Amino acid sequence: MTEERIAVLWERFRGTTTRRVETLEAWYVGELDHRTALADAHKLTGTLGTLGRPDGSLAAAQLEQMLRAHLEDAQGDPRRDPSVPQLLDRIRACLA
Repeated sequence: MTEERIAVLWERFRGTTTRRVETLEAWYVGELDHRTALADAHKLTGTLGTLGRPDGSLAAAQLEQMLRAHLEDAQGDPRRDPSVPQLLDRIRACLA
């Protein structure tokens, strides 16, 4: 994909991407459930990767993996993991 085309797509999906990041932030402070956060982390992984933001995609994938482990294997609450704020920061940085 050309840089111009990626820029056009980024503008098209910026609002949706921003809302998904806001969903993850709401989950982190306890306002939303893990399943909602998992769905948006998964979508962000793909969207950010496709739109040329690999660091955000990787951070979203790491968060997605933590959420999936919690839901499928009853591992501890991912919100207690000290790396979550940094992952959210990396994802948020992709919006700039």
